[in-house]
Amino acid sequence: MPPLPSRNIEITGERLIVGEGVSDAAFFKFLCQERAINGFEIHGVSGNSSFGNFLKAAKGLTGNKNKLKSIILVADNDETPDASFKNVRSQIPDGWGHPNQPLEKAQRPDTPFIVIIMFPFPRIGASSHGCLESMLLQAAQPTLAAQTACLETFCACIGTTAWNITARDKMRLQCLMSASFPEDPNAGIQYSLRPDRGLIPLTHAYFNELADLLTNFDTWMSSNHVSWDAWKTARAAAAATPRAG
Repeated sequence: MPPLPSRNIEITGERLIVGEGVSDAAFFKFLCQERAINGFEIHGVSGNSSFGNFLKAAKGLTGNKNKLKSIILVADNDETPDASFKNVRSQIPDGWGHPNQPLEKAQRPDTPFIVIIMFPFPRIGASSHGCLESMLLQAAQPTLAAQTACLETFCACIGTTAWNITARDKMRLQCLMSASFPEDPNAGIQYSLRPDRGLIPLTHAYFNELADLLTNFDTWMSSNHVSWDAWKTARAAAAATPRAG
């Protein structure tokens, strides 16, 4: 079992995003910054088995229950989407809502709404396998076209078609970042995500749906729609209905 955090974690906002690592936290920080999305407090834990310990140790989660309104837990599907989701769900404390599927909300009385987002979101092609790096490649590869062409040759040489999607995409993104920023070729994703580096534009259309979810998160939570997809369908239907007068 992962160790408990070494210090109390202050939670001061109403809406909390908890990613499975520092890269996820950096991604949401910069995504919200680039998309002018406000009001989320963002944290990263030390792996996809550390959500439970974080939630139990987070100061104010129970004592300040009337202020904390919602928690989004974020993890990678990797190669086992169902098992990865169940792993996150199992770490939600007893007495709190436990969503039945990703992108569904759940709530018990006097507790925050809980939503689990599994990456990649949205899915890439027909597959839900992958990770944060799979998503970031959707923006990085067209931005760094010349380096990507060289990367394709390298990947063909070492035979990455036989690798699983998560391993392949982690390698591809790290190689692409190293080749494109020689000033710091060993930088972690949290640094490569910095907008001033121009490597992974978070304004790319791939991230539009996630930005849409965060922008409309409160409205979804206050609706009677359990799933994000159901809320979107209702929004589209309302937009298509002619207004009287």
